[in-house]
Amino acid sequence: MLNALTPQALLRPGAAALIAVAVLLVGCQAAGDTPAATTASDTPSSPPVALDDAARVNPRFFPPIIDPDQPPAELPPLDVTSGPGVQPGTVLFTMFTTPRMTPDMPFYPPFVVELDKQTGELTKAQRMLSNATMFQPESDGRYSYNIVDKAGRDGAGFEVTHYVTDDQLEVIEQFNLSDLDGGDADLHDFELVENGNALLMAYRERQVDLTEFGGSADGLVYDTVLAERTPDGETVWLWDGAEHMDLADVPAPVVEAEFTKQPPAVADYAHPNSFDVFDDGDVLVSIRHYDCLYRIDRDTKDIVWAFGGPNCVDNDFDVTGDPHDGFSHQHDATILDNGNILLFDNGNLRAEPVSRVVEYEIDEQAMTAELVWSHDDGRFTSIMGSAERLANGNTLIGWGQLNDRVVTEVTADGEEAFSLSVPPGQLVYRAYQGAGG
Repeated sequence: MLNALTPQALLRPGAAALIAVAVLLVGCQAAGDTPAATTASDTPSSPPVALDDAARVNPRFFPPIIDPDQPPAELPPLDVTSGPGVQPGTVLFTMFTTPRMTPDMPFYPPFVVELDKQTGELTKAQRMLSNATMFQPESDGRYSYNIVDKAGRDGAGFEVTHYVTDDQLEVIEQFNLSDLDGGDADLHDFELVENGNALLMAYRERQVDLTEFGGSADGLVYDTVLAERTPDGETVWLWDGAEHMDLADVPAPVVEAEFTKQPPAVADYAHPNSFDVFDDGDVLVSIRHYDCLYRIDRDTKDIVWAFGGPNCVDNDFDVTGDPHDGFSHQHDATILDNGNILLFDNGNLRAEPVSRVVEYEIDEQAMTAELVWSHDDGRFTSIMGSAERLANGNTLIGWGQLNDRVVTEVTADGEEAFSLSVPPGQLVYRAYQGAGG
């Protein structure tokens, strides 16, 4: 085992750090799974942390740390295990403290981290004053991450800004949706497209009569919005889920958990959490609370098809080879080079939930979806999760709210070639393969 990084000292939260805890997200939580509130009394107190000049100028983050020989003292200890079958390169991820943190769990500030998978050596790190949930490499050698400036309800992150940086983590572009009526950019996904624009996701609040679902006549819901934005802040394409999604298609467990909320609580009936782009420009979006993936026609904005498990009301595919007949409350659906779809299947709505990564071969002529590969290790995570197919055929998996082996890499045969563990109370939203892979 490579004990990659052990902090020399533990930073206790001062005023700025407690702000970071206050805006922590329960993002991607299961319907009805409401976390206990975290208060200042849950963690030891200490004098406010003194900020250097750079942090005062930009209160969102501290200067990046590029020197692997001097890891920041505040960084949580990370345990890395690497075997001979690992895909060379780095792994990128973010860490932040869960709202479920108990008094016996040490507090750590949020970080974005890149480390070498074979040696466990830190290659990049940056401490944040607010939570970041995505830290990913871009195809041209740049990086991107987001900062959540304001917490939404039930997993939505409002006032989220996505930053694009150079290879030294110096910010060179930023994207948000601050001009979106009723909403703003969300934390769940971000993708740069070939023309230099970015695809963003948003949750937009709307008032609607929910009495037919057992809710309030003046209920509030979150609708799904997808948008393509230029670096100058112009929206050149927008998909409004309220025009294409039917509230009647929400699975019964979600209806019971979400639509019965009383204002000002908001019904998170859809909970979009990932997107990807087909070769022809169509968009694949994961709607977690529908248990569905949708293919959206780029030009007409119509839903071409829906694909999902037993709770996906509009499922257009016959699912074969899958003992569970499809997925449930999924995350991070991506289109592979061969046209197959890979995703993290949380499994929330199954009678005996076990989380897994699944790959389906999609036939849009026969409208069949055949399970051709899957992996699970018997564990269950109700929130978050990610999956990425690597160049050597391995799969990099983020296990959401789990701490022990929160990131693993497995071979096509299911053998574990790499694992990363973080301290209890730390959350890793997604993991990405970095340089060298």
